[in-house]
Amino acid sequence: MAADLTMKTLYELYYDPRKAFKTYYAHECEFAEDTSRQPMKKLFQAFDSCGVKGDTLLGISTVPCIHQYLAACDFFKEIIVTDYTDRNVQEMEKWLKNEPGALDWSPMAKYACELQDDSCGWMEKEEQLRRKITNVFIHDVFESNPLAPHVLPQVDCVIANNCLELISIDKKSYCEDRKS
Repeated sequence: MAADLTMKTLYELYYDPRKAFKTYYAHECEFAEDTSRQPMKKLFQAFDSCGVKGDTLLGISTVPCIHQYLAACDFFKEIIVTDYTDRNVQEMEKWLKNEPGALDWSPMAKYACELQDDSCGWMEKEEQLRRKITNVFIHDVFESNPLAPHVLPQVDCVIANNCLELISIDKKSYCEDRKS
């Protein structure tokens, strides 16, 4: 890939998933509409009205977010989550285990229920998603086979969240990286 190793090193050293959550994804942040609610709404519309569904969804992300999986969980039997750093995977696992101090995605779960005209079942929506996420592991978007050493069965849908934006240093590399 066209990515610079320095970008990878800097990301691993300085990216803080809790700070990113507070800055870009928390319910009260000024960016939540653009970073969580609007993308979740568009994904839900695609799954619902375009018939995107299946057995397995693969999520490839560089941030420990669940809004895309909340949009997908009614349309897939299983969700496999991959993330870029140990810290992101740890944050996702904290949420999956409903541990104290886990990132609070309840506003997004409530919004997911609003999209489905079911505003009273947000806790059930979170539990449904926790049951459907069957695996969480690290990927490396800087590698040509980002999921190695994992070998997955064929999946029905792939959602890549903020991956090309991380590894592509310019428009040309973005176009090249899309091919791999």
